[in-house]
Amino acid sequence: RSSDLHAGCPCVTASVDDIYFEQTISVGQVVNLKAKVNRAFNSSMEVGIQVSYENLRSGKQWNVCQAYATFVAQGDGTGKVKLKMLTPQTEEEQMEYSIAAERRRMRLLHTDIIKDLLVKSTIQDERDHEETD
Repeated sequence: RSSDLHAGCPCVTASVDDIYFEQTISVGQVVNLKAKVNRAFNSSMEVGIQVSYENLRSGKQWNVCQAYATFVAQGDGTGKVKLKMLTPQTEEEQMEYSIAAERRRMRLLHTDIIKDLLVKSTIQDERDHEETD
């Protein structure tokens, strides 16, 4: 929802980074999700997602996990959506804004490495197949 609000149009999930659960959530506990756009790029944005649970009797909350998702704005089909840039207001927002650029760089590098490995694997499979013929 935070991505749709920022973009002003529907967005789709392009990726979600690794998720590590720090706590378990039991039946009867309330789960809270907080999502916030950390940085908007051209047509994609990084959204930070914080999951916690709450004991309704005590009001105490525990963090369960934090994740980062990349969403891409879909627009109306007439071309790519150009997202409005964010202006961080607090030190914490400035830090997340800066780190989001580095996470994006690492995601793109990882994607390129995987694509390269797939191409090399396909070429090797073709060679192996030719040798057995």
